[in-house]
Amino acid sequence: MNPTSGLSALAFPRGGVWACVLGFSVGCGVERAASPVSPADRAGSALPEALMLVEADCPAPFIRYADADGDGVGDPDVAVEVCEEVPGFVADSGDCDDLRTDISPLAEEACGDGLDNNCDGLDHVCPAPDITTDAVGLLREAKGDGFGFTAIGGLENDTETSLMGVFGAYEAGSREGLTDDAGALLQVSALETLDGGDRVDFELVQTGSITGLPNTALGQSLARAQTNRNGHWERIYVGVGGSFEVPTGTASCGIVWWDFGLPEAGQLIEDSDGWIPCDLTADPTATTNGIEAVAVGFWPGEGDVVAAPRTANDIIWVLPDPESWLGDPMPTVGKRLNDLDEESLGEQVAWADLDGDGFDDLIAAAPTRGTVAHDAGGFDVFSGDELDSWDPGAEFDARAFGFGVAFSEANQNVGVTIATGDLTGDGRAEVILGSFEEDASIPASVYIADIGSFEDFGGRRLAVADLPASAGVTRITSDQLADLYGYKVAYIPEGDTSSAGLAIAAPGWDSAGDTAILDGRIYLFAASPDWLDSAAHDAPTAATTTIDTDLPGEALGTALADAGDVDGDGANDLWMTSFGISTTYARAVLLQNTGL
Repeated sequence: MNPTSGLSALAFPRGGVWACVLGFSVGCGVERAASPVSPADRAGSALPEALMLVEADCPAPFIRYADADGDGVGDPDVAVEVCEEVPGFVADSGDCDDLRTDISPLAEEACGDGLDNNCDGLDHVCPAPDITTDAVGLLREAKGDGFGFTAIGGLENDTETSLMGVFGAYEAGSREGLTDDAGALLQVSALETLDGGDRVDFELVQTGSITGLPNTALGQSLARAQTNRNGHWERIYVGVGGSFEVPTGTASCGIVWWDFGLPEAGQLIEDSDGWIPCDLTADPTATTNGIEAVAVGFWPGEGDVVAAPRTANDIIWVLPDPESWLGDPMPTVGKRLNDLDEESLGEQVAWADLDGDGFDDLIAAAPTRGTVAHDAGGFDVFSGDELDSWDPGAEFDARAFGFGVAFSEANQNVGVTIATGDLTGDGRAEVILGSFEEDASIPASVYIADIGSFEDFGGRRLAVADLPASAGVTRITSDQLADLYGYKVAYIPEGDTSSAGLAIAAPGWDSAGDTAILDGRIYLFAASPDWLDSAAHDAPTAATTTIDTDLPGEALGTALADAGDVDGDGANDLWMTSFGISTTYARAVLLQNTGL
């Protein structure tokens, strides 16, 4: 039998060509193909804009549309005339991308994702975030105790599904009632039950705390860690700035950590999961300048690796696998980098795998570096792979190891804050550095540096103008003077429904431009492959959005931290804090809509 004899056809033209598709089961006596073409096969080939042929005596032919992605809506350009229902074809047409299940007229539009999810011809613009409606405010009496100087978020514990936030108050009095800078750590959780616009007492959601000892300045430095890179932030590290008692002696300073959150009202050592002291010979009554910053990376075979600078002594301690050395002093277990140039190397530290070898590399800021100009600032990079090869107790001159960047504008102090993250989408992290502009007549800048090839530096510390072709630096500059722009910076990882981005705080920003008032503004910038295409950007123009305080005089932005997806909407949230300088309350603010 000739399968085309006496048949009628419905066809759609493509480029002037009329196409026919045979081989589907259509009924009415048409010859059937032995192996029907599956929707998956059709999705992987060029589908003709075509037709099915049916017998002329088919009593009631009807049209169906190919549904290659199985979302229930077909492709209007791939139609067939059939006499019975055919698997993989549907009655509804109008799918504007029949190879994606998340795109169809039945899908919910997601703003700002670059996709026309519901096939209305538009990628809807996300509404600008508003602190009054898109943020949860946790109000705490403004005690002038340094609350909100540090923050970490996205923390998990072993019994709850809610994400926790932890905040430092490094000038808080000790539990003995002394006024010394004992410091404190304060933890909140169960925030997924709160909605944007809610304002609640901080103590109502506080679920853990640690109070320091006199002069330990607990909370001056905080870091979070993933156990064996399992994707979950479960460990809290804190640097201890003064002496404290441990079972084996008196430590002059050290690091302490807790797993799965803080106890309800805990003590520094008794309720911790581990500690490493700077040494064990300290005078317990002495005031010391101990660990002022802490950062955590990852090395294969070692797990956590902690950087614990002691800048008053021009030392950076590198501590691999601290669990294995619990209680042993840093000179025994650590690897020591000496800052013989005394340029505040390590005042801020961070880790990131900059060269893609699986070992996080150490980035140490040097805000008083004056190689090119007085106090211009800069940073050094130390290969994680090479650091890992050192024996415990090894000691090196930082100038003879690693490489770095020296900035060129005097009194900028580039490196007073630091973060790392992939802002260009190339799979490698960039280094993000804030500055403190000593000249009040010049607006401050934040710098983004792409390191490129380690080998191209040749172990040198290069001025920005002399960087190798594989590296690059751009700056984002404020438009307001003396606004403390860049006081804190934070990288926000990509979420299920949000892009990665950068948050920059300007706690001294004021809408009236009155530098005597510290109101606060947060600039948010979406990740983009174009960041390094230009050497300079203007912050208000380049920002995806800005968040201004709704409490004038609070200095919003004294700390910033990725919060994880607290409210479960697929987008990562942001912690912002304020000192409450001239307001009744200091605050921890959870921004649930970053606009990224």
